[in-house]
Amino acid sequence: LTLVRERGERQKAEEINKQLAEKAKSLEMSARETAEALEREKNNNLELERQRLSAEEENARQKERSRQIEREKNMITRELSQKENENEYLRYKFSAVNMEMQRAVQERQMKEKQLAEQEEQMRQRRASEEHLQNNVQDVTNNNAHDDVPNSPVRGRHGLYEPDEVDGGSSAAHDLQVMPDARLPEYDRYVIRWSYSVKASGIRSLKGGESKRDTTGRDQIAYFFWHGRDCSASGKGTSALATIELDSDKSPQIMVDEGHESACFLNMFDGQMIVHHGKLDEAKSIEEDNVLMYCVHHDDEREISLTQVEARSSNLRSRSSFVVVVIDEAVGICVWHGAKSTKEKKQGALRGAKRLANWFQGMFEINKVDMVEVEEGHEGGLFWKALDGKNDYGSLQEVSGKCDNRVRLFTFLSTEGPFLAREILNPTRGEHVSPYPFRQANLYDATQPALFLIDAVHEMYLWQGWWPGNPEESESATTTGSAEFRWHRDRKLAMQSVQSYADSVGRQMSKACVVNAGLEPTEFRSLFPFWEDHPDVTKINLESAKLNGKKESMTELLAKLSRDRYSLAELLVRPLPEGVDPLKMEMYLSDEEFKEVFNMTKDEFNKLPKWKKLEQRKKAGLF
Repeated sequence: LTLVRERGERQKAEEINKQLAEKAKSLEMSARETAEALEREKNNNLELERQRLSAEEENARQKERSRQIEREKNMITRELSQKENENEYLRYKFSAVNMEMQRAVQERQMKEKQLAEQEEQMRQRRASEEHLQNNVQDVTNNNAHDDVPNSPVRGRHGLYEPDEVDGGSSAAHDLQVMPDARLPEYDRYVIRWSYSVKASGIRSLKGGESKRDTTGRDQIAYFFWHGRDCSASGKGTSALATIELDSDKSPQIMVDEGHESACFLNMFDGQMIVHHGKLDEAKSIEEDNVLMYCVHHDDEREISLTQVEARSSNLRSRSSFVVVVIDEAVGICVWHGAKSTKEKKQGALRGAKRLANWFQGMFEINKVDMVEVEEGHEGGLFWKALDGKNDYGSLQEVSGKCDNRVRLFTFLSTEGPFLAREILNPTRGEHVSPYPFRQANLYDATQPALFLIDAVHEMYLWQGWWPGNPEESESATTTGSAEFRWHRDRKLAMQSVQSYADSVGRQMSKACVVNAGLEPTEFRSLFPFWEDHPDVTKINLESAKLNGKKESMTELLAKLSRDRYSLAELLVRPLPEGVDPLKMEMYLSDEEFKEVFNMTKDEFNKLPKWKKLEQRKKAGLF
């Protein structure tokens, strides 16, 4: 029985083991199938993830492309709008010119009806010209002083006859001989110059001086002088006058106030005076109470007087001034700066005498009191008339002569390379001109502008201002490209000044930077007179410029030449001066660049543009 039981148990055990083996084999097959299923699912998930990432990248590219297309669309829209505005302006301008020409034709037709009368006037004019040529010394102004002749003047090349356009009319037949050489700034004049060319150094066959007449035939040229405050319509009127004036195709020269050539000034023989306002109305003169005139130029026959704002800050030690006080009586004070030249002093006295004669006739008085005053010997009444004594850069305490010649350079970068061009004094002659340039040379230039003023003892880089155009300002602030170009030009200008200083043996410690509207007194005193521009001052003050202060050019150049900034500095707005807003990341050091972008600069440069843009945005450098 025991053996039977053991045999039965062994059989059961064998069956159990067999069942267990089968179950193990089944479980192993099931586990293998499960692992294979999991592997297949994992691969499927990876493929789906790759497809999702690819789709996201494609969406990002599409979005960037859409944004780029939108930007290009907006840019094209703005350009089209600008072109449309330009076309509208041109249509308006053409219409205005067309109307002006039609009016000129109508006036000419009206004048043709009066042909007989005009011919008589022309005969009288020719007779008057012949009389003037034969009797120059007999033709003087009724109000002229005996020792200040006021006749048609003789210039370097012959006889000059100034003619004035009759107020408001464009017809050449309304021209009349000028009573004197007083020119209001608001007006315009046509000046007819009769001259002849004479050959010199002609010798006969025998070697002696030739006795033949070497004077050529009489010739005519026309100068069109426009005062500083002359309206655009006034300039157009003087231009239309040439239609009837220029029957013999004579040369025509446009002259703007402050840019007169030596030839033009010589026509007036040192008697030209430029006034503010209307001179024929005594009431307007009385309202000013104090009139002040600055002496311009240095040659005796080219000297002229220009009315300036009556204030002590407009005085200059290297010139002379005429101050007219109109109260119960008329008094004239001729003020000579400590370094004024003999020619300027004499020119101021001649001008003062002519003004005295003119005021005598206007106010019907017998006498005008006139005194001469040297700088440093003024009385209290003198300063009271000029609203007190203010700093004007006096040279009274400077020992020795002041004969330095000021030079002016402008910087150009609109086309091609960055260039420096010297601006020459239009009346340069044998005398050293203490004030060869005017404030208008700076302020009338297209802004923002850059000028170098070399005053020998110091060099100034004058920086202009951004015109107050809201659309342009907003665009410049958004992109930063215009501001970057401006700082780049400033840097190039300072480098040019450095090269210039080396070439002429100057020290850069004497070079400084001044800003428009905020110029210091020593800079203003380099010009014959100075006018304030509150709008320009406001613009540069809002840009955190220093009022009346000079800035070291060496320090500013070093600042603009800086090529490394930290991330914290680049995240501040506005950006540091001289930083290119489109390449801000390149101002980071190599170490900080890798820390910010997790790659080197070379690796970054190999990325596509859209990827670079995304990286910049993430870093805040956009």
